[in-house]
Amino acid sequence: MKVDASKLSTEQQELLRQQAVQLRLQGKGFKETGGLLNVHPNTAGQWYKRYRAGGKEILAIVKRGPKNAHRRLH
Repeated sequence: MKVDASKLSTEQQELLRQQAVQLRLQGKGFKETGGLLNVHPNTAGQWYKRYRAGGKEILAIVKRGPKNAHRRLH
């Protein structure tokens, strides 16, 4: 069963993302990386893509909250 990363602590999420990037940099494919970390290969791919676009800092977790928190009700 795959891990729902959104249910992990922010520290655990960040570590998982860093591990995914390291495995990719070591030549592992996304399918293998996902299998090793127990996440979907697409998730591992998304993390790596974000790393390539923004560097290591982009893997840090920002404060989470409701996606619609700033939306006004009419």
